[in-house]
Amino acid sequence: MIWIVARGAFWIGCHYDPGGMVQSLIVLLYVSSRFGFDIAGPVGAVLPLDLFADIEIGLVCATWSAAQ
Repeated sequence: MIWIVARGAFWIGCHYDPGGMVQSLIVLLYVSSRFGFDIAGPVGAVLPLDLFADIEIGLVCATWSAAQ
């Protein structure tokens, strides 16, 4: 769980300096989804992905408007 939280913090930081982010995001999504699946089945696997998408949209909007 600590690793997932740390990777999430890294992901947020990568919006300000995106170098090397793709591999980290793939690992973060896989581990979060797998962890959720092990706990709550298919619903638990989808929940972290949905949360990721919601936060990603917010971060992109925030950083994009700040960069403009």
